[in-house]
Amino acid sequence: MNSNILVTGATGTIGRIIIKKLKEQKVDFLAGVMNSAQVLKMKDHGIDAVEINFADKKLLVESMKNTSAVFAIVPQVEFMLEWARNLVAAAQEAGVQYVVRSSVIGADVHSTYKSMMTHGLIDKSIQESGMRYTILRPNTFMQNFSIYHSGSIRDEGEFRLPQGYGRTSFVDARDVASVAAQILIEPEKRKYSEYGVTGDSALTNNEVADILSAVTGRRIRYVPIEDHVAVKKMKQMGMSEWTIEMMMSVHQYTKDGRAATITNAVKEITGIYPTTMEQFAHENAHIWK
Repeated sequence: MNSNILVTGATGTIGRIIIKKLKEQKVDFLAGVMNSAQVLKMKDHGIDAVEINFADKKLLVESMKNTSAVFAIVPQVEFMLEWARNLVAAAQEAGVQYVVRSSVIGADVHSTYKSMMTHGLIDKSIQESGMRYTILRPNTFMQNFSIYHSGSIRDEGEFRLPQGYGRTSFVDARDVASVAAQILIEPEKRKYSEYGVTGDSALTNNEVADILSAVTGRRIRYVPIEDHVAVKKMKQMGMSEWTIEMMMSVHQYTKDGRAATITNAVKEITGIYPTTMEQFAHENAHIWK
């Protein structure tokens, strides 16, 4: 099965790390990307790639020919549920035997939080597909602080979120990718399994700010903001109503204290302890200075 792995979202936060790890392990794989320019860029780096069009089931089937295992991650867009169901149906038709799915912490068809409910419906479509599967449900990535909040932390010494004082068991995206890669390499060990993937501690945003302050030598603050302020900001950024609703449901999930769950999936599957926020902050301190 190792020679027949398709990694969708290969240029994304998790995907690009997975293909790096598979390459290091000399595992044959195909990188699934969004357009022909990315296919060419991958090939320039010695990586076989194929264009993935989630909206076109026929092309999805074609892209999965001779593929036994798929790492499935679907872009968070308004059509993601439809696209995910296309992916599952195409995988069935193409004869894919195993799906490793990247979902979200708390995904559940009965959830009252839009993001978790939507991802729960996607998970259910895989669970009922007849294919063998492993579903990963990572918590919020530590990388959010080095990517999305980097500017405000560097320039203003603060980051703002409508999350109150809820705790989050932040996880390094590299650890999630390591878990996914290990399962893709040895899938039968984890078939029909579901894992929450988290860091080793649940932190408030104030505690994160204290860690960032310690590693940068600067005073960095977390500023809790009201929901309407966050929504207004997202609208100014041009986000759609659907995207705003999805993101606000994640913020509410955190505010309600539901993102504090801690699991041992990283250590269990990879044999390595998960990255701590302190380790991540030390490594990325230069970004916030």
